Amino acid sequence: MTLKSLGEEAVSPVDKANLFNRYFHSVFNQGVFPPASPDNANNDNPHFNSIQISTSGVRDVLLGPDVTKAVGLDSLSPRVLRECADIHNFINPVNVYRDLGFMVTSDLTWKVHVDSVAKKASRSLGYIKRTCGFKAPVQAKKLLQLYLTMVRSKLEVGVLVWSSHRKENLMKIEGVQRSATRFILRSDIGYKYRLSACGLIPLSLRQEMLDLSFLFKCRQGFYSLDLCDFCSEYCPIRRTRRA
Repeated sequence: MTLKSLGEEAVSPVDKANLFNRYFHSVFNQGVFPPASPDNANNDNPHFNSIQISTSGVRDVLLGPDVTKAVGLDSLSPRVLRECADIHNFINPVNVYRDLGFMVTSDLTWKVHVDSVAKKASRSLGYIKRTCGFKAPVQAKKLLQLYLTMVRSKLEVGVLVWSSHRKENLMKIEGVQRSATRFILRSDIGYKYRLSACGLIPLSLRQEMLDLSFLFKCRQGFYSLDLCDFCSEYCPIRRTRRA
């Protein structure tokens, strides 16, 4: 098989390879290109370091094939190559990304995830209110059990990861429990008294307890996690009289 390009013919594999190198070297633009990486700086090929690749040059190459022709040796249709030429114009930056059920934002805050968790919990609480409304003779103990099973469990999914200390996030999470205790007791007394009557604690305090519990389990070897990779033990140097 003989290749013809740039007014030259190539028959042997070496001549074909050199012809391909000269062809692509002539196609790519000699525009602005970032410096070569250290791994490629000492390449033995004399034409390697002189090749400059730019976005406009690659776009011109992708737009070059005729869509009416057959596929090439790489089994890619020319139509596909032409469609990929301007694909960068259709890719928009992502500000929120969901990974393993967690909403990660570009500003590295948990506001979006906390809003999502609070909405899901409020939706479950609303379902309980509609099903066991004020007209239904449901005991407070049963309502409390429904809250713990269907609502608070959603507020604590992955809380060790997204536990936030921002006041606005804590208020959104705590607001769900405020509404739940008001519905369970059918009363508008103070929040602290409602928590005491239901045997609950603030969710912010419960998050701290879950964090300490996880740290204790890691320290005691319940999880195959080496804490030395993340933190170090604090040993006070100064001793007090009581110590």
